Amino acid sequence: MTIPLSAGALYSTTEDLLRWEQGLFGGKLISPASLKKMTVPFKNDYGFGLSIRAVNGQEQIDHGGGIEGFNTLLAYYPADKLTVVVLANLNGSAAQEIATDLHTLAEGGTVVLTSERKVVKIDQKIFDSYVGSYRLAPNFIRKITREGDRFITQATGQGQVEIFPEGDHDFFAKVVNAQITFVTNSQGRATELILHQGGRDQHAPRVEGAAAELKEHKEIQVDPKIFDRYVGNYQSAPNFSIRITREGDHLFEQATNQPKFEIFPESDKDYFLKAVDDQITFVTDAQGRATELILHQAGADQHARRVE
Repeated sequence: MTIPLSAGALYSTTEDLLRWEQGLFGGKLISPASLKKMTVPFKNDYGFGLSIRAVNGQEQIDHGGGIEGFNTLLAYYPADKLTVVVLANLNGSAAQEIATDLHTLAEGGTVVLTSERKVVKIDQKIFDSYVGSYRLAPNFIRKITREGDRFITQATGQGQVEIFPEGDHDFFAKVVNAQITFVTNSQGRATELILHQGGRDQHAPRVEGAAAELKEHKEIQVDPKIFDRYVGNYQSAPNFSIRITREGDHLFEQATNQPKFEIFPESDKDYFLKAVDDQITFVTDAQGRATELILHQAGADQHARRVE
C-alpha cells in the first residue's frame, strides 16, 4: 500500500525475515552497542523499535505489524536463539496467538487448540460458587453469571461470551482462544480467577459490593484553553496512532482506522469516552504541554508518545 509509505510498502517472506533476524542478532548488521540499545526497554516494554517482554516465562524481543487485511509478528527468543515468524492475511490477534503456540511447541510444550478441548458435565451448583465479579484492573471488571445451564462471562465494555467446562475449575471459550481457571477456598467458593490468553496469565481477585462496580465517570468543566496543550498526534506503534483535535470547546480523539469520538474531562488531565468504556490520561511536561497519552482500554494501559 502506498499511502502509509514505508509502513505499508514492505513485502517479505518468512525465510527472508528469518535471515534478517539471524543477521541482526548475529552481529552482521549493527554494532553490539547499538543492538543493546535496541533491546533494552527505556519506556515500559519498548526499546528502540522493538518490544521486549516476557512470554511463557522467556524473554521475547518482537514487533508486530498491521494494516487493512493483514497482521504479522516477528519474534526472537535470545535464550535459545529461536525465531518465530507469523504472516497472517487477516485482522485480529491470530498472529500473536499463533506465535505463542509455535514457541510453546518449539520448546517441547503442548498446545491444545480450542477445537480439541472437550466439554465435560459438571454440577451446576459448583458454578454458582463462581458467580460474581473479578477485577483485572482498576477500570476493568469481568463478571461471571449463570443463565440456566449456560455459563457466561462478560468483561467491561464487551459482549457476553459463553464458557464451557473442561473440569470443575477450568473453563474455555469457543469464540476466542481464552481459558479461565477459578481458584477456590476450602468451602469451594472462588476467591479469584485466572485468565489465560495470549501467552499470559492474568489474575483477577474477586470483589464484592461497590468495589464490584466500575466508578461512574462524571464530566466536569475545565478551561478549554487547556485543550490546546493536548492537541496533536500520539503514536503507540508504527501503524497505530491517536490524533487529538479541538473544535471550539470540545476535544476529540481519533485512532487509526477508527471513527472520531468526543472525550470528556473528569479532571484537567483525565478524560473519558461516552461511546465506549475507554479513558485517556495526558502526561505533561513542566509547561503543561502533553508529551504522551495513556489509553486505558480493556484492562490495559497503552502508552502513546507525542509525535510532530
